[in-house]
Amino acid sequence: MKLFTTVVLFIAVLQSVVAQEISIKGSINNLDDSIQYIHLSSFNGFQVHKLENNTFEFKIPGELPKDQVNHAFIVLSKNEYKDSESLQTALNERKVLKMSKDPIRFIVDAEQMILEVDGKEKTAFIEGSELNKQNSELNAAKAQVTKSWQEGKLSFDDMVQQNFSESLKVLQNYPNSLLTIEFLNKAYQDPFMETALKNLKPQNIYAAQILIAEIKEQDLPKERVNELWENYKKLYKSNDELAEIQFPEIKLTSLNNDTLNIKDLYKQADYIVVDIWATWCGPCLKEHPEYERIAGKSKKNVKFIGLSIDEKQTNWTNHLKDHPKKYENYWVDKEEIKVMHDTLGIQSYPTYLIINTKTGNLVQMKFPIGRLEEFLATLD
Repeated sequence: MKLFTTVVLFIAVLQSVVAQEISIKGSINNLDDSIQYIHLSSFNGFQVHKLENNTFEFKIPGELPKDQVNHAFIVLSKNEYKDSESLQTALNERKVLKMSKDPIRFIVDAEQMILEVDGKEKTAFIEGSELNKQNSELNAAKAQVTKSWQEGKLSFDDMVQQNFSESLKVLQNYPNSLLTIEFLNKAYQDPFMETALKNLKPQNIYAAQILIAEIKEQDLPKERVNELWENYKKLYKSNDELAEIQFPEIKLTSLNNDTLNIKDLYKQADYIVVDIWATWCGPCLKEHPEYERIAGKSKKNVKFIGLSIDEKQTNWTNHLKDHPKKYENYWVDKEEIKVMHDTLGIQSYPTYLIINTKTGNLVQMKFPIGRLEEFLATLD
């Protein structure tokens, strides 16, 4: 009986040990004859093996972490590097290996993984891996935008805008993904990206906000989701927060050069729709005809206005002489602009918003003009 119990316990322990091990195996095509070693750098250390018949197998001890994206890469080489430090040095020296092309990156997202590696293209295909599929799509989107920038088709600022926009299109297909959270968190935490993200087009800011709302409804680690939401809020005020904020009592200048307070307009309608723009803002001017069209067919209790933030008042007046509008327009000087920016966190143009004149609070803000009619339909 003791022997039986001992055997059962031994089997149970053995099964436990086996379960706490991750297997990564694969085959390599298009391999140069000089390549003899394969190195693995993962979330749980470094390993190196000699290749046999263009195949490999790694065993990573421990369980697969479920609350993070587990990045890894393999490096094929004719030389053997005994530890991570010596491999990193070789990659950074860019003599035999290069950091830009030799690491074949992938994500470990299962206890048993089979890789099909292309030794020439330095890519790995993992069948059935959703995270690796998403990662490939993100890399492809980034590569296409970067290529356009390198060819001089995009300015640096446009490249940053388009890169985030194209990546966002991929992320929107994966709201239930830790990689989506990781990508957005890195973007929102990166000091280099801060200015660029604040100057994103309103439709991109809004799309990211909608995506984060979807993420919050998924069964994902709460700590990661909360971290993302906090990072987002450091850059942008959400519509929920804005609903508790009053539009500041800024002074406006009319085309007749009269000065008034924006609250003077509150008696004229239940809601005021505001377009914050400037003559130097190409997208602002491009959207004026659509704004004017919507204003012309709106409800009587909704008033449409434009607020120019041009540095020189004459630029604004001269533009409206050549391009008169059917809705009221006002100019805002730099002191009032600062009050508006500090209160509302406005960083990009055009910015559209809707004010409830009964309370002075914002109803909506930072939305693309394509959604204006939808929001107007919800007003009392």
